[in-house]
Amino acid sequence: MANKTHNKSFQRTHKKPCAAELSRSDRKTERTRSMSKPTKIKELTLYEVNKLLTDKKFSKLKPIKCKFCGEEKRFSRRIFEVNGVAKSKYSEDKTQESIRVQFRQQYPIDFISLKTHEGRFLIDSAVCGICKSTAIVYDIDLFDLDMIAEIQKLTGKSKEDIIIGLRQTSDMLKKN
Repeated sequence: MANKTHNKSFQRTHKKPCAAELSRSDRKTERTRSMSKPTKIKELTLYEVNKLLTDKKFSKLKPIKCKFCGEEKRFSRRIFEVNGVAKSKYSEDKTQESIRVQFRQQYPIDFISLKTHEGRFLIDSAVCGICKSTAIVYDIDLFDLDMIAEIQKLTGKSKEDIIIGLRQTSDMLKKN
């Protein structure tokens, strides 16, 4: 009989406490630990990349210039999907920095752009076709016809006036 009692007390002191024995904060920590998934980064296939690049919404932010050689047209793209991050955390600085660190450990690419598209958390990177640098500047195509149509709705100006204004602004920014 003493052995049975000893075994029960031994088991009780050397096992995880049951939920009733945990404080409220400990229960929350246990729930969070059991719910959190490891963050995984996976490179998309060429087919998936090409499909994304033909999507107008995804392609609005795109590579425009290599910081090293000045190339403005020839870029190859590598796109990765991030899994295991709650959607509510996508825009948090801490989350993005953690993903950048993990990404650098897995891939030799320093310059990346984090974006969401259709509920997916993606990492976009470009490689210069001339010098093979990944130090690429991304920007929105101001002369995109869909963008111009949106500006036209908001301002009531003609398409021609909008294009002239965009060119003037673009030229002024390039000088500075």
